[in-house]
Order: sequence, then C-alpha cells, then structure tokens
Amino acid sequence: MNTILIKHINDTQQKMGAYLSLLDLRYKNLCVKADPVSLLPVTIDTGTEQLDLENVANVSIPNEFQLAIYPHIPAYTHDIVRGVFEAHPEFKLEIRDMNEERKNKENDSEEEGPDMSQLGLDEAFDEDSEETKYLLYTMPEVDKNRRDFLNNGVSALHQQCKVRLDAEYAAGLKRFEEAEIYSSEKDMQEARQDLKDILEDVKDKADQKLQEKQLEIEEAYQHYLEQQADDLNEIQPPQDEPDFDVSKAVKIT
Repeated sequence: MNTILIKHINDTQQKMGAYLSLLDLRYKNLCVKADPVSLLPVTIDTGTEQLDLENVANVSIPNEFQLAIYPHIPAYTHDIVRGVFEAHPEFKLEIRDMNEERKNKENDSEEEGPDMSQLGLDEAFDEDSEETKYLLYTMPEVDKNRRDFLNNGVSALHQQCKVRLDAEYAAGLKRFEEAEIYSSEKDMQEARQDLKDILEDVKDKADQKLQEKQLEIEEAYQHYLEQQADDLNEIQPPQDEPDFDVSKAVKIT
C-alpha cells in the first residue's frame, strides 16, 4: 500500500480516536461515582493567576461516591470552592476538619471518615495547626428521575459519537478517491477494508463505554434505594408483635 493511502488511514483513525476520547470525557463529567477526572475542568482563579486544581490541592477518594480536596494552604480554600462550583454545581459540599476526625477515630475506631495515613497526608497533617479544614464533595443522588435523565443523556452522547464516526468514515473514503490515480486496485481495496475495520473497532469501544456508564448509573441507583431503605428502617424500626392477652378473649358460640 502506498504512503498516501497509509497517511489517509492514519489521519482518519486519529480523528475517530479523538471522538472516542471526547465521548469518554463527557461520560466522566456526567458525574455518577467519584472520579478525579471530573475535576480536570476546574480552574482556580487566585486573583493574580489561573491555576489547575492539582497546583493548589491534593485530591483523594474516601469512597466511591465522594471526592475529598485538601488545599495546600488555607488561602486557596475559597477559590477552590468557587472553581469546583463553576464546573460542577451539582456536587454537595461539606467543609470537614481533619483534626476533629482524627480525634474521633482515636476515640471510636468505627467512626466513618478518611484515614489520613491511607490518604498519604500524614506528612502534611499538623495537629497544632489552626487550619486543618478540607472539602468533601458528594456526588448527587441517583434517584429514579436522575437515573432516567442520565440514561437518556449517555445514550444521546453515544449516538452523537457514532454519527460523527460515520461522517469521518465517509470523509476518509472520499480522501481515498483523491489518491486513486496513484494507487492500484488492490491497494484501494485493502485501504477501504482497513478503514472499515477501524470504524467497527472504534464503534465497539464506544458501545463498551456506553454499557459501562449504564452499569455505573444502575449501581448508583441501587445504592440510592439501599440508603432510602436504611433511612426508613431508622425512622420506623420493626416492632415486636404484642403478647396475646387471654383475659381479653371473647368466647363465641
């Protein structure tokens, strides 16, 4: 196969790969479970410069539905809150204190909360510091309405990606025609088959990403239902059946 056809194939494959990467990024920003990638769009405006989040804070995942952000210095806290809100206003924010949580863990080993040593923050942790605050972001609950909204959204993005892939495939075949006068019929057939194989492979990967996201949404929905059931049991604990009082029995003839 001549170099002109090979270049056209590589260019088309690269563009198809870019559409697949865009789909993946959009899925990650439809936040269901905690994923640090969703914080990539966050920019921190300090008043004098624009910084990426990684330049001003550490990020960890205490559990699959929460992200914890630890500012390098307290002065960044307000800017981080504003930056995250602009990118993800749907996140639920809590301001936590590492000092208090460590003391709670020392008093009660079953207290929930991130372990500082597991998060690799022991070196930065200072028990004597007055500023030990961090930001805990919880992903929005996936109730039935949000589950339907998310499923419709990911399906629409998937379909949009496939339309773009088909359009790029057609454009690739069109570019082959320009090189036809320089290529043998055998080379043209091979090039068309290679391009078709690339299209099918990328579409398969797009289908897989859709299935993975749909599974993530369903797992989050089941997590929501479990939480609702737990909350209901706490409000209305099961009651024992009252003992039968023989003295109050009535004989019916």
